[in-house]
Amino acid sequence: MEIVQIAVVVVILIALVKPLGTYVYHVFSNEANWTDKVFGPFERLLYKLIGLKNRDGMSWKKVCLQLYCDQRGSDGGRLLAAAASRAASV
Repeated sequence: MEIVQIAVVVVILIALVKPLGTYVYHVFSNEANWTDKVFGPFERLLYKLIGLKNRDGMSWKKVCLQLYCDQRGSDGGRLLAAAASRAASV
């Protein structure tokens, strides 16, 4: 019985390699994929509700500053990160 369970898991993993690999490739290369058609309208609505207008990526400096401010946990740090983000996007 254990051999059958292992075989089923291996078959499932082999069946999922191609579709999940293709999906991950498209996500990391910033190309459109099938999830954009499914979740795109919901994502745009959510961005509109929270007031996100700029969907540009973050530079390594913004990421480091954000991580530093989040670890400190202070509101002043978050305000500093927001100001730096706005200044960098101008």
